[in-house]
Amino acid sequence: MNVMVDNLMRAFCELLEEATWMGDKTKAEAHKKLAAMGRKIGYPDYGFIDEEIEEKYKSLVMTPDNLYENLDTLFWTKSKKRLNNTIESMNKTTWRKPTFLVNAFYSPRKNYIVFPAGILQPPVFSERFPVSINYGAIGTIIGHEITHGFDNKGSQYDKDGLLRMWWQPEDWVHFKEKGQRLIDRYGNFTDELSGMKINGITTQQENVADNGGLKEGYRAYKKMTMGKEDAKLLPGLNLTHDQLFFLSFAQRACWKATKANAIAHVLSSKHAPNKFRVIGSLQNFPDFAKAYKCPVGSPMNPEKKCSVW
Repeated sequence: MNVMVDNLMRAFCELLEEATWMGDKTKAEAHKKLAAMGRKIGYPDYGFIDEEIEEKYKSLVMTPDNLYENLDTLFWTKSKKRLNNTIESMNKTTWRKPTFLVNAFYSPRKNYIVFPAGILQPPVFSERFPVSINYGAIGTIIGHEITHGFDNKGSQYDKDGLLRMWWQPEDWVHFKEKGQRLIDRYGNFTDELSGMKINGITTQQENVADNGGLKEGYRAYKKMTMGKEDAKLLPGLNLTHDQLFFLSFAQRACWKATKANAIAHVLSSKHAPNKFRVIGSLQNFPDFAKAYKCPVGSPMNPEKKCSVW
C-alpha cells in the first residue's frame, strides 16, 4: 500500500506540473502541501502493549452486583475519553477513526490521508489481484483522497492544515471556473430512481475528487505496467487490462437502493448517486473511451469534457 500511495502522489505531482492554468507560485505552494501530506494505513502502531491497555482502562472498574454503578462508571469513562480526544485532536499520530471501517478519509486540518484495515480487502484490494484491478479500485480511492487536499474545500488549507489562502488570485479564479464547469455537468444528470436532478454544487467536492482520483489511478497503473503489456488476462473474461482497470473502478460503486433511499441520498448526501459518480468521471476521461471504443459524441464520450485536475 505504501508503494501505491507513493505512485499515486507522483501521479498527482505530474498533474500539478501539467496544469497550464496555474502559475508557478501557486504550483510551488501546492507541491509543498503534497510533500507534507501524511498517511495512515491499516492500523495504528500503538495500543498493542499490555501496559498501555491497562493504563487506558484503569478507571473502568466493573462490579458483578451493581448495575447502576457500572453504568455510571461507563458514562464517566466515555466522557473522559471524549475530552481526551478533543485535547489530542491536533496530534497527527492519533487515529480518529476505527480501523475496521470500510472507507477512506482525508483530513484538511491535519493534511493526511487515512486507509483503515477495513477497506484493504477484496473486492477493493488484494495482493493476489492483477495490477489493473488493484489500481482501478484502491488506486483510484487513494487518488480520490489525495485530490481532496486540492478540491474546493481542501484547497483553502495549507500544508500545515491552517485555513490560509495560498493561491494567487488569478489562479483561484481559474480554479473556480473549472469547478463551475464540473458543477454544470453533474447538475444536468437526473437520477431515474428518485426522479430528481443531481445538485452539482453540494456534490462538487466529491466530484472533483472522483475525477482527479480516476486520472491519477490510471496514470500510476500505466507506469506500473509499462513494458508488461503481455501480462496474463483474467480467465473467462475477454477484457484487456485497461478495460479491467475501468471495470474495477465501477465495480466498487455497485449498489441497490429503494426509491426512498435514492430520494434521501440526492437530498442530503455530498456524494452524487454512485451511478453518476462512475458515469460522470468516465465521461470526462478520454482513455476510457479509447479502451472501450466509444465513438466521439456518444453518451460515454462527449465532445466537451471537463475536470479540475
